[in-house]
Amino acid sequence: MRFFSLAAIGLAAMMIGLGAPVAVNAQTDDAAAAFVRVATSYSLSANITYQRAGGQDLTLDVYRSRAASEPAPTLIYIHGGGWTNGSRQSSALTVLPWLEMGWNVVNVSYRLAGTAHAPAAVEDCRCALRWVYRNAEQYNFDLDRIVVTGNSAGGHLSLTTGMLPASAGLDRQCPGDRNRMWPIGPPSTAPLKVAAIINWYGITDVYDLAHRTPGTSGNFTEAWLGSNSDRDDVARRVSPTNYVNGDTPPILTIHGDADSIVPYDHATRLHELLDEWGVPNQLITIEGGGHGGFSPVENQQIYAAIRAFLGEHGLGAAPPRSTSAPPPPPPGPGGPRPGGPRPLTASDTPAACRGPVRCAPCVGSACHSGAARSIHTHAGNSGPRDTQCSRSSCEGPSSSRASGCGPARAARSARSSSGATRSSRRATTKCSCATIRRPTRRWWPSGERPPG
Repeated sequence: MRFFSLAAIGLAAMMIGLGAPVAVNAQTDDAAAAFVRVATSYSLSANITYQRAGGQDLTLDVYRSRAASEPAPTLIYIHGGGWTNGSRQSSALTVLPWLEMGWNVVNVSYRLAGTAHAPAAVEDCRCALRWVYRNAEQYNFDLDRIVVTGNSAGGHLSLTTGMLPASAGLDRQCPGDRNRMWPIGPPSTAPLKVAAIINWYGITDVYDLAHRTPGTSGNFTEAWLGSNSDRDDVARRVSPTNYVNGDTPPILTIHGDADSIVPYDHATRLHELLDEWGVPNQLITIEGGGHGGFSPVENQQIYAAIRAFLGEHGLGAAPPRSTSAPPPPPPGPGGPRPGGPRPLTASDTPAACRGPVRCAPCVGSACHSGAARSIHTHAGNSGPRDTQCSRSSCEGPSSSRASGCGPARAARSARSSSGATRSSRRATTKCSCATIRRPTRRWWPSGERPPG
C-alpha cells in the first residue's frame, strides 16, 4: 500500500510536469535558489559537548548564518524515536525550513533508554537549553527568541524543555554557575525560558500512555520508564500536562487524528488545558493523518501556519517567499479524482480572518475562537465557503469539533478575551484550531487501472 502510494505520487508529479512545464520549472528554480542560499550562507559547528552524564558525552550541532552580525532567532531541535532510538544526525534535514527562514538551529542529542531511563532525557534537553544560554554571545543566539521543536518523543521533550519550572528539580545536573573540565561557556544563572514551542505529535501525558494498550510501535514508554517502583511518579513528573500554567509559552501542535502511536487526544487535552489557563495556542489537525508522514502539500500548509504563529508572537519569522500552495494537477490519469479538495492558497483566507482579530491561517477546515465571532472555512472543488459561527458554538464537520472547537472551547476563549484569565499578560489570548483535510484516496487492485 505505502509503496503504491509513493509510486502514484511520483506518477502524478510526472504528469504535472508534462502538462505544466513552466510552473514546474519556476518551482524548481525557487527550490534550487533556496538550497544554494542555505548551503552557502550557513556554517556548521558539529559535535559540541554540552554535558557529560553516565560516562557519555552529550553533543549538539549548531547551524548559524555566516553573515549574522546581531543575535538571531534560534531553534532548538530535539529528535524523536520513542526515547529509545533515533539520532540528531538522521534528523538533520528536518531543520532546513528553519535555515531557509534565516534562523540559527541547535540540533540536540540526548541519552536514550538503553543508556539511562527517565527522566534522563528530560534533564539532558534542559541542560542543552542552559548551554544555549551560556553560549548566546559566541553563537549569536537571541535569548528572547528561542523556539523549541521536535517530533513524537522529541515533541514531548520540546514541551518539557520549554515548560518546566526550576522547581521541578530537573535542571540540577547543569547549574548555570558551575564550571566543568570541558568548554561550556561563561556562567549564566538566568531562569530558563523559551518564546514558543512547536510540538509535532508529541506525548503530553506519559503516565496516561504508560497505562494504555501500546500502539503500533510497541511499549516504548515502558522501556523508557524502566521497572523501578517509582515509575508512575516519574511518569507524572515528566508529563507536560502537569506543568501548564499562566507562564507557559505559546504552543502550536501538529497532530494527525488517526495517529496509532501517540493518541490524538494527547493533543486535544493539552490544548484544553492551555485554553483554561489563557495560554496562546493553536492545534493543527491533519485529518486522517497518522504518526507523521504528512504529504508535501500538508507540510507546506503546516509551515505556513508555523510562520504565521511565530509572526503573531513577534518571533521574526520571515514571510514565506511564496504564499500559494502548488497548483492543482489537472483531472484525469495521475491527477485527483473528481470530488477531491483542491489545495488552498492565501487568497482563500476569508476576510474575517484578516480583520482586527488575528487568526491563524485558514487552511483545510478551521474554527477560530475570537473575541467577536468564529469562522468555519471549508474548501472543496467549488472553492471555500465561509460560515458565521456564534461565540458559544462552532458549527462544522465533526473533525473540527474533535480538534477542540466546541462550545466549551469557544466559551473559554470568550472568557480569555474578556480578561478573565489567570495571568494579566494573557488578557488578549486567542485560541484557534485548524483541520487540514486530505483528498479521498481510492486503491485499485493489482493489474487494474482507475477509470478515466
